[in-house]
Amino acid sequence: TVLYYDDEMLLELKSVVISNCAVGHGGRVIIPTEIKEGKLIIAVLQGEVTVLNTLGERAAKNNMVA
Repeated sequence: TVLYYDDEMLLELKSVVISNCAVGHGGRVIIPTEIKEGKLIIAVLQGEVTVLNTLGERAAKNNMVA
């Protein structure tokens, strides 16, 4: 699972599950270029995950209240 911010929507954390990625000599996953394009990658996690809370999520909700 790759956690990222879209270049056009930096306030919403998104995720995508990728599989069968190559691993570099240092043990780091090599993310395909088409996955990286237009994204600010925050973390690469093993397995499929569900994001329950994100940074700024509460602040964004509080700002919507008048």
